[in-house]
Amino acid sequence: MLDLQNLLGPVQTALVPVVLSSTGGLLCLLVQTRYGRIIDRTRELLKLNYDTEVDISLEMLFKRARYAKWSLFGLFFGISSFLTLSLIILVSILFPGMLQPYVIVAVFLVGMTSMLIGVWYEVLELGASFRGLSLDYSRYKDKKESRLDHT
Repeated sequence: MLDLQNLLGPVQTALVPVVLSSTGGLLCLLVQTRYGRIIDRTRELLKLNYDTEVDISLEMLFKRARYAKWSLFGLFFGISSFLTLSLIILVSILFPGMLQPYVIVAVFLVGMTSMLIGVWYEVLELGASFRGLSLDYSRYKDKKESRLDHT
């Protein structure tokens, strides 16, 4: 009969990649939603006639889309690493050997680094989003003041 401690160790080890993959999936859902909104807004602006304000907005949206794309790439690569890690852990439990601990640590570090890069890119996208909002707000205020001056 298996000892409870001997059983819990591998189960806990196997759950870490599952939790990290789930976390990455939730982050991907968030970023993908933001990315879709960026694309929708870009398509709306592309229907308009050329205007300097539209051009500036499109540049900012394209920058945000690029950040979101790299964020998704990092997050998906991290999830892929953690899913691979689950398989490596299973194989290492079934076939213990000397090389597996190094492989497990390496794949874990690749996954964490990739997820961290994905989160950093999303932070950059959020910053660009706020800069775009600030620009839109300053344009609004300028137009409002201009209308008040004419009346």
